Amino acid sequence: MNPTTLLPLLALFLMVSMSATRSRGEEAGETPLVNGLRWSVAVEPQVSDREEVLVHVRLLAPASPEEANWTFVREGGADPYLELRDAGGNVRRHDFDVIPAKDSQDRTVNRYSAAVEASVKLVETFGALSPGTYTLRAILPSEAYALTKAPAYAPAAVASAGAKFAVQRVTVEDALAANKQTKDVVLQIAPTLAGGGGLLATITNTTPSPIHITAYVEGRNPATLGNVPLSVPVMPEIFRGSSGWSAPPAGWCGTGLGGVTIAPGGSQRLQLHVQTAGVIRFCVPYRFTKAPANAQARTAVSNVVDLFPKSAAPTTAPAAK
Repeated sequence: MNPTTLLPLLALFLMVSMSATRSRGEEAGETPLVNGLRWSVAVEPQVSDREEVLVHVRLLAPASPEEANWTFVREGGADPYLELRDAGGNVRRHDFDVIPAKDSQDRTVNRYSAAVEASVKLVETFGALSPGTYTLRAILPSEAYALTKAPAYAPAAVASAGAKFAVQRVTVEDALAANKQTKDVVLQIAPTLAGGGGLLATITNTTPSPIHITAYVEGRNPATLGNVPLSVPVMPEIFRGSSGWSAPPAGWCGTGLGGVTIAPGGSQRLQLHVQTAGVIRFCVPYRFTKAPANAQARTAVSNVVDLFPKSAAPTTAPAAK
């Protein structure tokens, strides 16, 4: 590959890598340490009623000395759980079955690791979320754990601060009105999930000049791949009403990435990763092969796809004390 081709591709890869370093959602306010433990709960502050709402939770020991590994064992069969409260005070609860039983391998945590780490889809877990405001907490009951190889501790529940978020009603028609699908480089997505939970798409170059995109070619010569769908390092953008389109950040491995040239009038099939469903679109960066190395990347904007799932039946439980 010659330098004039490599520089635009390198700039494009750096742009993707930098966008992936953003934090995942908004974390709840500062939570006090209990026995050296603290919850981290991250959720977007505004979401729509047509998405699964992905939440990231972790139980950390940020002040634990490196040599004092803290081991968790189950006491009394209790589990850590999520508590979702709506504006009317109604509560739904979901248990984490993640702490090992006494006769299984102990779970160890220190300042460099998490005792509990999970990504939770709220609609799949709790059922439909009507428009309104919600507060989410993560709780480790006092009877759910014991600490060994650590200083003496007093049994106590570990609860996070409330992570607040708002659910806004949106329609597919609103998303269509807010989307401007590109015409010169056309990105067309099939409306249903393919194997592996991803989407198949085709990107077509209708311009008179060849373009470059970055994809996972895994060391293969793109010219010999034929019609094989290639994965690209982009995440779907979710439509969130008045907030517009929002792309959840994600990290991408650079191993296997390479440049793919699409000739004028040519097409390339793509495999698009879907982390969480909703009313979505994809934006794939590209460059003209003859553009200067410092030229800003362009973006192919796809059609709108509605992947909102069927809601699970909601469940309720008393609020934790």
